[in-house]
Amino acid sequence: CEVCGKICSNLHNLKQHVRSHSKVKPFGCKICGTKFVQFGHMQRHEKQHEIESTLPFECSKCDTGFALKSKKILKCHLRLHTGEHPYTCGECGATFVHRNQYDMHMSKMHTGEFPHMCEICGKQFRIRSILLTHVKKHNMERSYKCDQCPQAFFVRVELERHKRIHTGEKPYVCDLCGSRFSTTSGLYAHQRTHSAVREHKCEVCGKTFSQLHTLKQHRSTHSLPYRCHVCGKGHARLGKLREHVLKSHGENEVA
Repeated sequence: CEVCGKICSNLHNLKQHVRSHSKVKPFGCKICGTKFVQFGHMQRHEKQHEIESTLPFECSKCDTGFALKSKKILKCHLRLHTGEHPYTCGECGATFVHRNQYDMHMSKMHTGEFPHMCEICGKQFRIRSILLTHVKKHNMERSYKCDQCPQAFFVRVELERHKRIHTGEKPYVCDLCGSRFSTTSGLYAHQRTHSAVREHKCEVCGKTFSQLHTLKQHRSTHSLPYRCHVCGKGHARLGKLREHVLKSHGENEVA
């Protein structure tokens, strides 16, 4: 694939995959009209309508049906109505509705590794799918423009988050002390300050951290193997070096 580099086993699969990068969804469900990129996906969706029409157990909050009267299945479904997120990451405070979402987060986000690097700007990512989303942005127009400053964004949610800088809106509140924040990441970072436990210690300088991934990031500062060939500044990761060269010295100096 010329867009993302994925390799397909045959031309037919490649054509189907390439269609996923466009907004073309030629196959529509005969029952509800939902559009799909691939015919097989539409068939599976229509089959689900057939199954749902025969399900004997319904949610009391909506019309969703279930084949089995399982307390576990219903309990998980009801979280969509209650907003309950029972699984919390001890590293960053992110919360999840389902256990499998939590397990996926823990296996990907806090390893301290950034194995996927953008070949255009050098930025590194933990997960390949996030890298592919980032690469697409290099070819996108920042169509969502702030009416208060020159900043522009790829998606509306980024613009709405940015506008809080101008309005001073802080919708996220710490339930321990009442401090308010404009972003959830800011709230999560603050909430960790309420815990005095800093069990992760750097064996080089003795500095302690409350989170393992923060310690791993700190360790890299003791070793700066990647040096800028223009000014000599050292960096812990190759991606950070490429970011520095691009921002400080221009595209012509990027190796």
